Amino acid sequence: MNTNNRPPTSLGDPVTAGSVLLPALNVEARRTLERHGCTVSRDEEAYVITYPLDTVKRMMLPTMPVTRNYRVFLPDGYELIESHDHRRAISQVFYTPDSE
Repeated sequence: MNTNNRPPTSLGDPVTAGSVLLPALNVEARRTLERHGCTVSRDEEAYVITYPLDTVKRMMLPTMPVTRNYRVFLPDGYELIESHDHRRAISQVFYTPDSE
């Protein structure tokens, strides 16, 4: 029974994660992503983050009308949260800085 008045959060089926577009990326985030095997490049309008091979993501439920939130599992065990705005075809990635 859910007693905190919030809908339960569950995960959808795992799917292969490829790449995402980010409108901005700070230096610390870039270093952290690269340290965990991600490739970062920049085009004219956004940063392109390419996840390493064998990265999977699972949709976090419940979903929102405009965004879909995912837990992203990198092959080395590092986890991210990806929030994808499907109307604008752009994402935000939330990460936990790790020690070098």
